[in-house]
Amino acid sequence: MPDAFTIAKTVEGIARYDGTGWSTTLPFTADSSPWELRWENDSNLSVHLYSDQNQAVDLLVNNKPTGSTLVYGLTGTYYLEVDASGPW
Repeated sequence: MPDAFTIAKTVEGIARYDGTGWSTTLPFTADSSPWELRWENDSNLSVHLYSDQNQAVDLLVNNKPTGSTLVYGLTGTYYLEVDASGPW
């Protein structure tokens, strides 16, 4: 099973999520920028970032099985919308 998502600013991380298929995460707060999103998945997945006001902010991951990305210039409270064909 994949290790799930980790949203990391420090060694401890901001938040960690896992799931299967399409889902939204609980909100998390990024106090400073940049912050890192790391993910592992056995198949391709997409991840959209939404503000706590339900506004689409950015497409962070587009059809990639495993990786990481740094998110610059965005602080505040957000949640993720994840679409995958299996567990993440």
